[in-house]
Parts: sequence; C-alpha cells; structure tokens
Amino acid sequence: MELVKTKEDDVVPADVKRTVAGMITRYVECRFCGQVHALQYNELPETDAQMNDDAVMVCDCPSAREWQWMQKSAEESKKNLETLNEQIKTHFSEKVLDFCEKAIDLIAAGEIESQVITSGTKKITIKKKSKINIVVSVKKISEGSLEA
Repeated sequence: MELVKTKEDDVVPADVKRTVAGMITRYVECRFCGQVHALQYNELPETDAQMNDDAVMVCDCPSAREWQWMQKSAEESKKNLETLNEQIKTHFSEKVLDFCEKAIDLIAAGEIESQVITSGTKKITIKKKSKINIVVSVKKISEGSLEA
C-alpha cells in the first residue's frame, strides 16, 4: 500500500483524501459487485473490514441489498433477544445470551441456518425464517415427552 504525506503532516494511504471540512474520503469497493464508493469519515475505522462493510451498506447491487437486509434482521433479532432477556435469564446463564448473539451473527453471515439451545424445560430457537428474516423464540418443552 502506497503512503503519502498530506498538508497536515498526516501519513495516510494514497487513496485517502482529506476535505476542507476535515472529513477523510476513502474509496472502497463493494465486495459483491466491485463498484467503488467514496466514503467519508471523521476518523478512519480501525480495520479495512469495517470500511468494506460500510461500502456494502451504501451499494445498491442485489447481493449488497440482500446483505443489508440480513444485517438489519440480525440487529432486530438482537433487540428481540433483549426483550426476551428476563424470560431467558430465569432458565439460562448470561453465557447463553452471549452465545445467542453469536448465533444470530453466524446466521446473518450465512454460516449456519439455525441454532437450538435446550435447558430443563425451556428451549431457545434461533433460525432463518426466510431469505432475509431471523427469528428468536423461547418455548416451554412439554413435560410429558421422553426421547431415547
């Protein structure tokens, strides 16, 4: 990566430009279609991965839109998880809540389709309901059923 020195004596990558208002403009490609987007930041994100995600968030290619919907669904699922928090805490530990958030992220990333966690008489199901929807549910397990 080529580095250049700016008027403000910053050493930055060559594809970074600082505007008059102090904003930093960075040119980043969408990982799905390759379209280049000019992104403006007050401060550069710590990782290139964050800038790549930002580029996908502003792109309008079909794959980027699907990814945007999955990210939005993951955020809504995490909020749903927060509303179920008290119900979950009575039967599961705090570590299970963290695991549920990680499962939501894995589903949003397309790594897994669903995750089921059981403990005693309760079951948490996290699954991809449709192409762009993730559902979190907590159900009571019927006490009369046995499996061998």
